[in-house]
Amino acid sequence: MAIKLINDAVISGDLTVSGGDIVLGGTGRIQGIDTVSSTTDAANKAYVDSAVAGKDNYNRWKVQADTGSVFNVTSDTNVDFIGGTNISTSTGTQAGGLVVTINNDITNNNQLTNGAGYTTNVGDITAVTAGTGMSGGGTSGSVTLNCTITNNNQLTNGAGYITGVTAGVGLSGGGTSGTVTLNNTITNNNQLTNGAGYTTYSGWTASADSGSASVDSGGTLIFDGGTQQGITTLANNSGSGGTISFSLDIGNLAVDTGVQTSDFLALDSSIGTRKATIATILALAPQGDITNVSAGDGLSGGGSSGSVSLAVDSTVVRTTGNQTIGGNKTFTNDIIVGAGSSVILDDQPTASTSTGNGFVVNWSVSTSVTAGTAYVVKTDGGWTTTDADSEAKSTAMAAIALGSNATAGMLLQGFFYKASHGFNIGEPLFISNTAGALTNTRPSGNNDYVRIMGYATSTNYIYFDPDKTWVKVTT
Repeated sequence: MAIKLINDAVISGDLTVSGGDIVLGGTGRIQGIDTVSSTTDAANKAYVDSAVAGKDNYNRWKVQADTGSVFNVTSDTNVDFIGGTNISTSTGTQAGGLVVTINNDITNNNQLTNGAGYTTNVGDITAVTAGTGMSGGGTSGSVTLNCTITNNNQLTNGAGYITGVTAGVGLSGGGTSGTVTLNNTITNNNQLTNGAGYTTYSGWTASADSGSASVDSGGTLIFDGGTQQGITTLANNSGSGGTISFSLDIGNLAVDTGVQTSDFLALDSSIGTRKATIATILALAPQGDITNVSAGDGLSGGGSSGSVSLAVDSTVVRTTGNQTIGGNKTFTNDIIVGAGSSVILDDQPTASTSTGNGFVVNWSVSTSVTAGTAYVVKTDGGWTTTDADSEAKSTAMAAIALGSNATAGMLLQGFFYKASHGFNIGEPLFISNTAGALTNTRPSGNNDYVRIMGYATSTNYIYFDPDKTWVKVTT
């Protein structure tokens, strides 16, 4: 019986088909199949997709060996494990899958390329016995043989080897073991076979004016004049021999500081061979009775024993010759400069405002002053600074202070030090309108006094020479 449905059919119960097929035509499909539980159950697409999700589809399998390329293994592709030379493979199963076994088929060295000559035969040696000159051996395990020969005589071919060294004629030493030494005992040519005719000297005897000396064979005889005696020697070759010359040189005598008056002196050979005691020679010299030497005026030194010396005292003025004298000197009488003589000044005295070179007066009236400043004498005998605005401070006797008080020195005429004064060298210096100062500018104010006081001679020095005349400016 055949059932043909034109439209949809809904069956609420089971539909059992026995002995036939369910054939779907066109694009028809069976829908709504439940979860399967038996191997004969049909399944829907969702069930199949879920069941195969994550299963190996072989797309992620790769094969790689020590050499060659990497290959992907796809579904239904065989991967063969093939053994090489002396290598075999086999397959098997175990829980969870297949097993591939790789086997090494080498059983002896001859199967190797470099194994030629090796043998796998097993020998039948059961013992190793030590023979003559050997020790050791054994019947099991690893055995060792040792050589017991300690000298050549134990060898078959050892006959003839030296066992001792004996000293013969003309030799000493030798021995039978270890390192031996032979020594030559010949001391002269007569001991040699061909030494006949040679003379052996047992020694020389040298005799002098006093004493003698023995010179052994091979020794040296030295002729020493001795510097203490002033004797020199000279050796020269002469034919088959030689000559020795002796000479006495007075100038070569050593000086003896311990000479006594009883000692002898040798006299120059030019007047013959003579000698005299020192006491005799001293007796020939004039004998004085000076017991003391005293230094007089202008001298220093002297003494009463030994060797004394006198020297000229540099602090004392000599009457002739050039002399440099240090310190102050006071003369109780006049200093007279003779015809053709001069008083020579130094145009650059010591670089100090307290030092001048020229005519200086230690003023008797005490007045506080400033070194390097110009002053004039007041009517009371004291000093006041110069000033071109005042007649009294411009026309009186003038001086340059060389200290902090007039009693220490006032320069009336000469050179004095003024560091970096700034004046024009060689031009006149006038009394300034500034108290105690000098200037290259001539005062020009009404009732000013013009007076030349000196000249700048270099950057730091001034020649002070106040003019005895002056001019009053009237405008």
